[in-house]
Amino acid sequence: YGLFAILGSIVVMAWQASLQAYAVDWRRLAARMGGAAGVTGLLAAPGFLAFRASLDAPDALVTRDPRFVWESLIKHNITDAAAFFNPTKVPSPDLHALYGEELIIVIYVGWVALALSIAALVSTRRHRLMAPWLWMGAAFFAFSLGPYLNIGGEYVMPGGRRLPMPFLVLFEALPVFDRISHPFRFVTGVSLCAALLAAHGLRHLLRKQGVRMRGLVTLLVALLVVLETHLGSPAVLPIPSGNARIPTAYAVMKADPVDGAVLDLPMTVPNLERAVYVWYQAAHGRPVPWGLNDPMPTPLLRNRLTTTLIRLEATRARSLPPQIPQLDLVVAGRTLSRQGYRYVVLHEALVPEFKRMQMIALLDGVFGAGQAYPEDRLRVWVLPRLGDAVADAAEDSGTP
Repeated sequence: YGLFAILGSIVVMAWQASLQAYAVDWRRLAARMGGAAGVTGLLAAPGFLAFRASLDAPDALVTRDPRFVWESLIKHNITDAAAFFNPTKVPSPDLHALYGEELIIVIYVGWVALALSIAALVSTRRHRLMAPWLWMGAAFFAFSLGPYLNIGGEYVMPGGRRLPMPFLVLFEALPVFDRISHPFRFVTGVSLCAALLAAHGLRHLLRKQGVRMRGLVTLLVALLVVLETHLGSPAVLPIPSGNARIPTAYAVMKADPVDGAVLDLPMTVPNLERAVYVWYQAAHGRPVPWGLNDPMPTPLLRNRLTTTLIRLEATRARSLPPQIPQLDLVVAGRTLSRQGYRYVVLHEALVPEFKRMQMIALLDGVFGAGQAYPEDRLRVWVLPRLGDAVADAAEDSGTP
């Protein structure tokens, strides 16, 4: 949003300098802006530097590998220019159909707002008041299109090459822009400008009405906006929400003096749903193997116990196999201890009942009976400390 504010300010100043330079005391403006920038820099620099350091840290929550960002821009986080104006409940791109993701990209501006904006531009003489918002909306619209023009889910390719957009220039030139992997978020500025222009149009429309009709016209416009959002936009109504309460089990983990990481199950839930495990980390403060954009960590794919759990999450079998490699699983469980894990947490609400029973049976057999938290539908297994695991291994092998 700081980037949006800077971009909007530049657009307004460019408009002012080109069309109303006579109305501004530029020397005074420069002095005031310099002072404001200095104060803002002093206040924001510590937090900004810490934020940048966290992005570049080896254990960063959000990784920004340049290749990953670029692949996301052109294959996943596509901005369909037609989606700004096409009234439909099916988003474009439809990430659920393409990748099985629940993320819905909503950039539909709405024809009610656009119609009122056009009415303002056509019917009102005071264009000077609206011009900055028109310019700003056009600039944000251009940047929201992403690096290349995409219409109807397909890239426009005159002469067999993608048509570049202004976003691509800044993405290549500025260090902040190369962190942006979701250009469609620039629709925030488009929506703001469309709303302000629509307000001008509605005001002009109300001036032509009698006192009794103004309230009725305003109510009608509001109902049209709600109806259009409900029927013509991919947006979901009522607005989705989630329970931010953190289960009590994580407070118990925080109080545990023994260090160690937390492995939440199931592991194969989609990335956006798995992010709830990171939210729980805000309470227990222990390491977790998940980052926002990371795939399944390699050590979990190589561990016999966790790979077995992954297969249980994916299978349709109603019961465990008649024979399981018990010794291998016990050794794999102790490997998790040596790798620094302290807790395994099963979120029972995220798996079907028959899979839940299989996972509990498997984990009880490796770590002993887990502790149930019925009010949160959690089951927690405490892994032995590294020293305990070494002692157990020595006892099993007969080594004194």
